[in-house]
Amino acid sequence: MVAITQAMTGAREGLDWDDKRYLRAANLGDTPILSVRDDSQRPEPKKSPPIPRLIGYFGDGTAEFDRAIIFRGSGAMENDSVREILDLDRYPIDQPDAPEYRRLVAGCRRAMAADGMFNLDGFVRPAAIDRAVEELEPLMGSVSFTHQRGHNIYFKERVDGVPPDHGALQRFHTVNHTLCGDQLQDTVVRRIYEYLPIAVFLALVMNRPRLYLMDDPLARFNVLEYRAGEALNWHFDRSLFTVTLLIQPAFEGGEFEYRSDLRTDSDPNFAGVAAVLRGADRSIRVNPLAAGTLNVFAGKNTLHRITPVRGTQNRQVAVLSYYDRPGVTFDRTERIGFYGRAE
Repeated sequence: MVAITQAMTGAREGLDWDDKRYLRAANLGDTPILSVRDDSQRPEPKKSPPIPRLIGYFGDGTAEFDRAIIFRGSGAMENDSVREILDLDRYPIDQPDAPEYRRLVAGCRRAMAADGMFNLDGFVRPAAIDRAVEELEPLMGSVSFTHQRGHNIYFKERVDGVPPDHGALQRFHTVNHTLCGDQLQDTVVRRIYEYLPIAVFLALVMNRPRLYLMDDPLARFNVLEYRAGEALNWHFDRSLFTVTLLIQPAFEGGEFEYRSDLRTDSDPNFAGVAAVLRGADRSIRVNPLAAGTLNVFAGKNTLHRITPVRGTQNRQVAVLSYYDRPGVTFDRTERIGFYGRAE
């Protein structure tokens, strides 16, 4: 028996269904909450669960699936407004009951399994991208933080069990210019980040029972700019998956290079990491991205970098942070290191 905790104000509580598992998304302020409590003693199957099938609607604005309950609200944008920003004809993430939605989820799951990532090309419409560039240009020139640091791929001074001269600890230099979430309040980027169906869609693709927007006002979503000669060097991410939106590509350089499945949670594969860093790994790939592409990749175990930008057009990318637990924030030291300020 599975019990669902209804988190939305005014929604029914204590609903039970036999032999079903559900996903619940609700809008509480800025945070979409996907909450599930499973009281069953039966073990979960190891294979990926099937994609939910619509079986009906409730009167409180939710859609009932055989394996999920999806909030039907639009979050920070109404549907008429969001269609001017997102290409919902091509990517109908606002229609979880549609066959096209099921096919989209299935295709993204296959891409993640095969490549460790997927792209939604043209997810944001060209006019909205142009507007985002116009919004960001004065902010980048006035309030962005220039982040530059020397680092190894782990962003740690020491790694247990690895000698300081090991090839996996080779040091690199990274430079970019960062705008924080609290500097991007009235922007297209914020409206996209707070559009709840994106979080619901990502939870289904990534087989996560719940996703939350980040609580940190600085880190929840950022825009990074790379200018001529600047790069984001090789590194692993701390999160299970990373969501980015390319706003403006560079004319030359600024390419997203990656090496999938280089390590696992149980095997750090330091020898394999060292081989990539000295140029001896032939499995490095380039993901060609165009403006408006939403990219989702398994950044925790995928070594990746942005190559140095060349030419006169800067590379701009938004980073959107979702977590499977609530209340995530950076500590004071992390904020100062990434953004040059603690508040």
